[in-house]
Amino acid sequence: MKLLLIRPSDHFSHTDELRDCAGHSIPLDRLPLFNVAALPVIVGDNGLPVKDVNGFLAHMAVRSRGATGDTARTYAEAVLSWLKFAQAQRFSLGNATEELLAQYRNEMVGACTPDGKPKYSRSTVNNRVTIAGRLHLWGKRKGRLLSPLGEFLEKQRLEMGPRSYGQHRHRSENSMHLGTSERLPRVLSPEELSRLFVVTPPQYVLMFRWAVATGLRRFEVCGLRRSGLSSPEQIAARNMELVPIEIVRKGGKTATVHAPSALVEQTWWYIHFQRPRPEKQRFEDVVFLNRYGSPFARQTLSKVFRSCANQIGSDATLHHMRHTFAVSVLAILEASSNKGRPMNSLKAVQTLLGHANVTTTEIYLRALEMSSDEVRESLDFLYGATL
Repeated sequence: MKLLLIRPSDHFSHTDELRDCAGHSIPLDRLPLFNVAALPVIVGDNGLPVKDVNGFLAHMAVRSRGATGDTARTYAEAVLSWLKFAQAQRFSLGNATEELLAQYRNEMVGACTPDGKPKYSRSTVNNRVTIAGRLHLWGKRKGRLLSPLGEFLEKQRLEMGPRSYGQHRHRSENSMHLGTSERLPRVLSPEELSRLFVVTPPQYVLMFRWAVATGLRRFEVCGLRRSGLSSPEQIAARNMELVPIEIVRKGGKTATVHAPSALVEQTWWYIHFQRPRPEKQRFEDVVFLNRYGSPFARQTLSKVFRSCANQIGSDATLHHMRHTFAVSVLAILEASSNKGRPMNSLKAVQTLLGHANVTTTEIYLRALEMSSDEVRESLDFLYGATL
């Protein structure tokens, strides 16, 4: 079995083109998957789509509001893992039980890499157990994939009710979750930032600067648009030190972030004098293009960062640039508040990072309490140290 990712809009410019290709008229309401970011399809060893499972994946793809298709892909990878386990254990999904789901979890917990390290993180194990349970719960509700596991999960949901779910100690797929430890955000030191940018390939320096100076996620950096940037003339006319930028965040939401004016002006210089010629017209609005004139892949950005970090002996990842931004900004806001300028620092950082819930942002406050002197020092280097 294998997983295929299909993006209909990449192959057809419009629904009319798809309808013409099909050779007959298809009502538009029959094309709900045309505009999904990614449509995962699992095919068996015979090359044919696996029955019912792909209905669940299509359901999740339509429900997903993400702009990258990561949610649909994650669901598909977890379902594929569960299918392979069922194949290895010689049981059909229609015979899946709570005990088999627990066995699946235990097998992942015990899996190790050749060097003896755990193959799966606790969060990955929990995520895959949850998605396997959701597959069978969906099958029970749709009447398309009936199993003892689906019956069990549906019964537990009905007993707990929509409001009390999670408040009672009823067994469900969540009862099989492993305990996870809370890790504080990793903040890069000023020395790490300086050394990192010394070894960064020139074509990636500006992208890494955006990551550390604005807290953007890797897909947000790769997805920056020229149309979302204020022009140098607008920056000069309004005497802006922080420039509002329109971006697409997780869930496909459009949001405004703020970037140093020097960073935006440097980006315009790159667009006019250094950016490769776009391979296709639809890439004209994309800020960062690789040497072939196509948008950078997020995986490429992470791979290059990993290589650079290894060169300087650092265990930092690209996402830690976002941590560095968040903790550093929170530090300066807290310091300003303590000097008599009251403000809701957490709320401000929550908005800058695009967190849906402020509790997600609170972990940065705990990190600040652990290393306040260090982050205040690193604040001065967020942009300057990359030069």
